[in-house]
Order: sequence, then C-alpha cells, then structure tokens
Amino acid sequence: MDRSSDGVWSVFGMFMEPVLAVKDGEIIYANSAARDLLGREVLSADPRTILPEYMLGEEACGRVGTVTFSGRELCVSAALLDGAVVYSFSGADSPCFSPSERAARELNEKLSLIRMAAEHLTELMDGDALNFAAIINHACYSLMKLSGNVELLGCGLPGGDRQVFELSRLCRLLMDTLAAMTEKRGLRLRLSSSPEEILICADRRQIQRLILNLLSNAVKFTPSGGCIDLNLRETGGRLELSVSDTGRGIPPERLGKVWDRYKDSMDLREPEAGVGLGLTAVRRIAESYGGGAVMESVPGRGTTVTVYLDVIPTESEMEAYVRLNDTVRIYGENEDWPTEAERRMLMTELSDALDSAMYHHRYLE
Repeated sequence: MDRSSDGVWSVFGMFMEPVLAVKDGEIIYANSAARDLLGREVLSADPRTILPEYMLGEEACGRVGTVTFSGRELCVSAALLDGAVVYSFSGADSPCFSPSERAARELNEKLSLIRMAAEHLTELMDGDALNFAAIINHACYSLMKLSGNVELLGCGLPGGDRQVFELSRLCRLLMDTLAAMTEKRGLRLRLSSSPEEILICADRRQIQRLILNLLSNAVKFTPSGGCIDLNLRETGGRLELSVSDTGRGIPPERLGKVWDRYKDSMDLREPEAGVGLGLTAVRRIAESYGGGAVMESVPGRGTTVTVYLDVIPTESEMEAYVRLNDTVRIYGENEDWPTEAERRMLMTELSDALDSAMYHHRYLE
C-alpha cells in the first residue's frame, strides 16, 4: 500500500536518503530515493530480502545496522512511527553530494520532522497551544527557506529538468494563491504579460522559486493598501520579468548592497530583514539561464526588481513540444493546484512574508 500522499508520510518525500516503512511484515511506504535504490517495485517486495533479520520488527527500533546494495555498504537505522517501523539508509561516503550540500539537506530533513510534528499538533490542540504550534510550524518553513538558499549558494543549482511550459499561466496561479493569503493586508496584486501567453523552456521549480522569492520580498515590505505588479515581457528573444511594489523603498547608499550574500549588520536590526540570501539566490538562478537581475528603488515610493532570462524555446524545443502536445501535461491544465509538492514549496518560499497567525489560518487550514 502506497502511503506517499498521507500527511504523516509525505514529509519523507523530501529526504535525499532512502526511507522505507514496514508494518505487519509488509512494506507500506518507500520514498523516491528508496525506489531509485531498491527498484520501482519495492512496495511489493518482502522486507526480509532487503533488511537483515536483526533489523526486522519493532524490537529493532533504536538500532543501527548495515546493508549492502550494488556493492556499496549503507547504514540503516530504525524508528517507530504511526505503528510502523521506519528505516532510513545512509552512506557517509556518498560521492553524489558535497559536504556543504549534505549538511544543508540533512538540516532540511530534521526541520521536516519538526514541521511534521507541528502540523499534527495543530490538529490536536486549540487556544494558545494551537498558536504556539502554528509558530513552530511557521518557523520551520522559514528555516527551510534559509537552508535552501544556503544550499543553492554553497553548492550551486542542480542540473534541473528543462521543459516547455506556459509561464503566464504559472504566474496567474501563483498570484491567485498569494492574493488569497494576503487579502487581510489589503494588497492589490496585478499581472501583465506581453504577449498574453508566453512559453518558456526551463526548470519549472527553479523559475517558480525565483518568482516566489521576489513576490515574498514585495509582500514583506509593502504596507497595507499598497500594490504589487508582476510584469512579463518577451523581447529580443529573451524573457524580461519584473516585480514592482509601492513599499518603503531602499536608500541609494544601500542599494548597491542588496545583491550581497550577507547584508551589513545595520540591516539585521530591522524587524523584517533577513540575512540577505533571497536576492542573491534570485540572481544565481537568473545567471544560470544566461541572464541577470537589476534593482531600481526610490525611498518612500517603492522598488522594482527586473530579471532577464534566456528561456524562450528554440525552434527545435518548440517542435518537440508541439509533437508531444497531445500527451504532455500543460502546466496547471490537467492537475489540481497546488499539488502536495507545490504546496510545500509555496509554504516555504512565502513563509517570511506573513506572520505566523495569518500564515496558519489562511494557508495551513
């Protein structure tokens, strides 16, 4: 039985390490890393063909053992969750990840476990206890966003899965979701696209992350009654994407520092300020697509960040897209929005734009 869509188990889908769950002698869950390691049919396998005898059963909880796959020895540990024994596999000598990348990913895994516990607490509690659980949940997502930016800046972007999709539709979905979350702030959100439909070839999650980072900043620094504009324009074979707000703006003497990896200490005294990684991540993504990013700001009037990307599909990419058009899932057309994976990404990228109470009541519920 595949439990990957259940809230208790879906958190393990984010883990880089393989994770299996066994209950009553059957494998009831395997994340994607486990399926890659053990084969796509692992859910129908006998756990005794995978795990040593001393690691089977609830008495194995708390133990650490070893298993060998494809000539590589891995550590396996067991823990009890929801009546099942959960096994996680790790190899300290893994050649696939640098030390900094492993550190960032392992931090995300631990935060995911805390977040999972906090989400279940919100179902069991009310009153002040519920508010504290919401604060923990909100803080976990904020830390996951910071950890993700640290990983991106320390290790670079993954290769990505480039595909042709309609950017204008993706932006409409993101803006609609953000509007539902910020309606109590009285913010006006507007989208313009020239042409009305723009097809690009890029990794959808990377582009979504870039857009959400810019929108998150705009929401954070725009007071109630303000306006946020997302503008798309195809020009000269490139995509020009800009996010403008009517927030407080940035003084000229500090404008040159906004792309720095870490802001100066004065910035960190401000309640809304972070450590200056979000915009650096935006620029890193833009540069990976042969583009860049610029900022214009007037104190008291607002800020505009413009990103340039070489993502317009080539003739051959468009031909392939047209050939597959009958079977390809055009983004958002044939799937619920947001999917579980998209919901997690939205919650992470927008976590620092809203306070914990609004974040919980407008989105978690």
